[in-house]
Amino acid sequence: MECGKQGQGQIALRPEGHEAHSNLGVVLADLQEWDGALASYDRALELLPQFAKAWVNRGVALNALKQLPMAIASYDRAIAIEPEFPGAHWNKALACLRVGDLELGWKLFEWRWKNVDANPKRRSYAQPLWLGELSLNGKTILLHHEQGMGDTLQFCRYVPLLAKAGARVMLEVPRPLVNLLKGLEGVDTVVQQDAKLSSFDLHCPMMSLPLAFKTSLLTIPFADRYLNADEDKIAYWDRALGARARPRVGLVWNGGFRAHQPEVWAVNERRNMPVQHLAALKGLDCQFISLQKGDPAEAEFKQLQQEGWDGPDILNRVDQLNDFSDTAALIASLDLVIAVDTSVAHLAGALGKPVWLLNRFDSCWRWLIDRQDSPWYQSMRIFNQKSPGDWDGVMKDVVAASSISAKDHLKKS
Repeated sequence: MECGKQGQGQIALRPEGHEAHSNLGVVLADLQEWDGALASYDRALELLPQFAKAWVNRGVALNALKQLPMAIASYDRAIAIEPEFPGAHWNKALACLRVGDLELGWKLFEWRWKNVDANPKRRSYAQPLWLGELSLNGKTILLHHEQGMGDTLQFCRYVPLLAKAGARVMLEVPRPLVNLLKGLEGVDTVVQQDAKLSSFDLHCPMMSLPLAFKTSLLTIPFADRYLNADEDKIAYWDRALGARARPRVGLVWNGGFRAHQPEVWAVNERRNMPVQHLAALKGLDCQFISLQKGDPAEAEFKQLQQEGWDGPDILNRVDQLNDFSDTAALIASLDLVIAVDTSVAHLAGALGKPVWLLNRFDSCWRWLIDRQDSPWYQSMRIFNQKSPGDWDGVMKDVVAASSISAKDHLKKS
């Protein structure tokens, strides 16, 4: 709270300083005190109505409070003042996508390349950028990974459409995705990120594909499934897990820590669920299996078990998961995956496996607003926080959904 005191001190010294009120709003937003942040931005704008940055920050606070039309209006005010303000266009893109206006959202999403907060990994190539206008027939197109693993898992679904249009598709993805995506329908070549590329004619960033295909909520391709796990690896996990006496349920509670992306730390903190909340699952007649990879989450859980874990037994074999093809095979051997908003949730949905998403209050744009289903994954059910940080409520809803019996519910899924 020291930063908050500093902001208040600035205001005490200069009560009419618009910058001080705006800065206090930023501090309060970092503390997730959204109502206070909004009041600070409003005061700053009373003092300087042409303060474009405060209009954007005001929109961010309204977005967090799920007041999306008002958030979009705030971004529009910023754009009217400063038409080339990347942050205003970028945040408006996210808000438009969240309310389901995909047509405008995808167009504005291209502003990510100019917005440093979006942390894009833009590639420069001599070959033309493909955004849907040029013919693909007989051409080799490079699709390159950007942002997170989950983003690539979500948007690689477009590869079969590119192949159907006559393209040879080359995927450049991080090493953990290479083996899995070699089996994707329509892919010609999969190369590891930063490896030497063979020749190609066109290129497209993975997250520009929805724009290129003019995707709407009604035209999302392959929402049922589009990835497959290796049959030999599935057979291994079926043997390793033993007889299926109870439903097998995979668990993921943490999306990992991205040390190189400080701009997403606050979002990660909100989307990750403290492992202690999994204790609510104790007593359910299921075989729970950890799908949780990476520290600090793995180390924290091991320590919790050593200190006396008062929750369900959770089988932990993640040391055998070397890449996403291994994880996919384990998921294929399960009946259900319960996960926070991370790449494993996308993987389960892409495999057509029933997946229950544990979703934060200020949801990511791709899950829309307060929906319990997803147009991106037909096998997904979403459990939303009813107030910021309310994981107890989410887990209560999960347990209630399993109350008849986990096995009966899974038969209906």
